[in-house]
Amino acid sequence: MSDFSHTHLVLIPSFNPGAKVFETVRAARAQWAPVWVVVDGSTDGTGAALQALAGAGSAPHGAHARAQLRQGRC
Repeated sequence: MSDFSHTHLVLIPSFNPGAKVFETVRAARAQWAPVWVVVDGSTDGTGAALQALAGAGSAPHGAHARAQLRQGRC
């Protein structure tokens, strides 16, 4: 997908999603841009892997990752 929306985005919340998050991001990016993944305190390393891909320019164009520390827990 080449056109970015300036008013909407896909937001994918995640906690320890494993490799499935990469498949999910690719599928979302095939339909929409931008796609954001919020990694909520994951301990499985996917947050770091997503940030490394984004930093290296290897993430799908228009995909972003943000890590935070368990802000969604009750």
